[in-house]
Amino acid sequence: MCENSENIKATPPVGITNSLEQSDTYELFKRLVKEANSGNPQLSAIKGFTVGDLLGQGAFGEVYLARHQSTGEQVAIKVMHNKFAGQDKLEKRFKREIKNITFLDHPNIVKVRYSDLLEENLFYIMEYCNGGSIADILKKSSGRLPLERALEITFQALDGLHYLHNVEIPEVELSNGTTKTSKGLVHRDIKPGNLLLSIVNGVERVKIADYGLAKAFDLAGKSGITPSKKSGEKSGIGTYEFMPREQVRQSKYAKVEVDVWAMAASLYKMLTGKTPREFPEDQNKRKVILTTQPTPIRFSNKSIPEELAQVIDCALKDESDLYFKTAAQFKEALTVAANKIGLLNS
Repeated sequence: MCENSENIKATPPVGITNSLEQSDTYELFKRLVKEANSGNPQLSAIKGFTVGDLLGQGAFGEVYLARHQSTGEQVAIKVMHNKFAGQDKLEKRFKREIKNITFLDHPNIVKVRYSDLLEENLFYIMEYCNGGSIADILKKSSGRLPLERALEITFQALDGLHYLHNVEIPEVELSNGTTKTSKGLVHRDIKPGNLLLSIVNGVERVKIADYGLAKAFDLAGKSGITPSKKSGEKSGIGTYEFMPREQVRQSKYAKVEVDVWAMAASLYKMLTGKTPREFPEDQNKRKVILTTQPTPIRFSNKSIPEELAQVIDCALKDESDLYFKTAAQFKEALTVAANKIGLLNS
């Protein structure tokens, strides 16, 4: 089904784990909420809230659950890491994250409610997704999801990506200090941990979250913010386990195709409990991506129907020219394959 594959060794993949720890940022934020509830007018946006658990952390901030004392409303509040306060480039990057998502409005995108500056710490309030992340769901499901559910999650996430990749972005800041209207954001960190579930009246909806690495793709390379390179699962350019080769080579110029590839890798994870590539502890992750091809999905789960396996394997072929160019193309191919094996009613 897919042609022109490169002769690169395929290896069986392994899963990844995350651990979350409370930090000085958490203690600072609790103090600021306390000041807000004591009447500090500069902190009125968080007045009436009590801070709950640490929900997660992104590239530049930590996310906490908060509940309004009077209404009982729950929200998620993301605060820039305390260690980044006063670092101009990192503060600029967090501000860009806020600007990128404040205007977004789609059922499959986490909605921002409010943003402001707390002392030297940036924060924003967003809707709370009470179903947790897909990564959380996988941990509770022995690492795999049923085929139908994995596809439904993927379809909704691809709808969110289609919107994200085509939305008009006002006032993108360029490296020379000017601004320009642009079209489309590339997320650059799609993975199960950044796909959240909101459950309202029994209806489950997938929401794309964490826009710390998002960038206006038609102005790629012009923001003046160059990501740092770090070792480990989480890099300054994305999450290696869900990154195609092109993103490793040219993260600053990444186009929407890298998000589509990452969504295919997330679907792979949902169906197999593994990531498309193996990352041995003694090997450099960048080198693994640059020198190996993803393992065909039926090597990791023989129960995947051949029709769907072909589409997923095509989506994950990691060459300079990625197979699916848009989220809509990938969704259409998955839909056709699912219809052939009777999974969808259409």
